[in-house]
Amino acid sequence: MGELGLKVLDEHLVSYLDSTDIHVRFALADGLYRQGSAGSMQMLVSWAKGFLSNSSSLEKIASDCQTHPAPSKAFWRRVFAACLETQDRDAFYSLVLLLDQPGLPTPLSQDLAAGMRELLKVWKSMEKTEPTDLTAWVHELFHPRIDAWMQCRASEQRGLALDWLLWHHPGTDNQALVENTFRNFFETEDNRKQALRWLGSRDIEHRMQWIAEGLQSNKAGLRTEAIILQANANPDDSVAQWIRDLEQASLKQQLDALDSMAATADPRIDYALIHWLEKGLKGGIPQALQAALLKAAKPRSTKGVQERLKAWQQTALETQPMMAP
Repeated sequence: MGELGLKVLDEHLVSYLDSTDIHVRFALADGLYRQGSAGSMQMLVSWAKGFLSNSSSLEKIASDCQTHPAPSKAFWRRVFAACLETQDRDAFYSLVLLLDQPGLPTPLSQDLAAGMRELLKVWKSMEKTEPTDLTAWVHELFHPRIDAWMQCRASEQRGLALDWLLWHHPGTDNQALVENTFRNFFETEDNRKQALRWLGSRDIEHRMQWIAEGLQSNKAGLRTEAIILQANANPDDSVAQWIRDLEQASLKQQLDALDSMAATADPRIDYALIHWLEKGLKGGIPQALQAALLKAAKPRSTKGVQERLKAWQQTALETQPMMAP
């Protein structure tokens, strides 16, 4: 088939994305996405840009999600994923405008913001190795929206705003909103950690206050984040350095840190071990670290460590019978 024939076939295929039958639309979007070729993804992205440029697009999305929630959400997740994975700037801009709309169903806004957060990580890594105009472009796009995102109901949008503030945004003009996020007990732990990280790195004058508040939290992740701030502030604090290595360093450094922790009496080590044992309950510990974590946690007498160790061992026995308690 010649180039013209393929073009006609593509246009005919894409026309089904406008079908009134959401099941047909999802089947096509799913097929194009799973095919994974540059051409199939671009077909999906081009359609998305055209659809989202229509003033009635949000109304159609909301209507579909109300009448056929499951296939509609699945369809839009495929479309969002294609737009983000191709890193098409025009499509990204259209998605940011869509995220601004209050009528976007919450599950979709959460999924969209979560996808944007993952892409932001990719872009941040790219900019470190080969700087382009990308940082300035994202700044221009995000800066006017930060306050609104920080105050919206969707936690992923607040997380997206915090990710950007941590990546590049200079100054402390958003500090009051970040403080509110950190001190909001109903906020997600991940967002509170991001907020604490921002406060500890930007509000240098009050850094010790933020560290103290983080250490007083009943959330192991927040306490661990506070200890990482201690490590950044004081290179002579060996315990804080071990805990930072456990969170951020190479596998060898992680293993060395766990080995050092095993024989050291410091309550911050208990905080870090509780944090990692809680990860273990969710299946989030690499196989290579499990034996070392077990060795470090076993001698601890802290109730919180022992309770989580017992629960983790039970979970591990159910999923990995070869692991001895």
